[in-house]
Amino acid sequence: MDTLGTKSSAVKLSARSLKEHLEKHPEIQLQDYQKIPHILDQGEVWQLHNKPERLIYLLIDSVVYRAALKRTQSGDENFFLTLFKNTKKKPPLGAVKVR
Repeated sequence: MDTLGTKSSAVKLSARSLKEHLEKHPEIQLQDYQKIPHILDQGEVWQLHNKPERLIYLLIDSVVYRAALKRTQSGDENFFLTLFKNTKKKPPLGAVKVR
């Protein structure tokens, strides 16, 4: 919460984001979505200096997942943005590890 500058620990997934995500990443299945709480709790957390409202999560397990979380401008809500398998096993270029 401190790193993201948010007032809430709850994470929401909007229907619109989910629809867009399913279209863009059809390889992600229900069992992958079920890992979201584990990814948020256990994954490495990275932040880009030019996007302080977003956090990037990497979970290196049998599969490397990359996920993104974004807070609203007001800091009242957090939204899960995306989840995909990351074959590069690296955070975004220029990201700083915060956990």
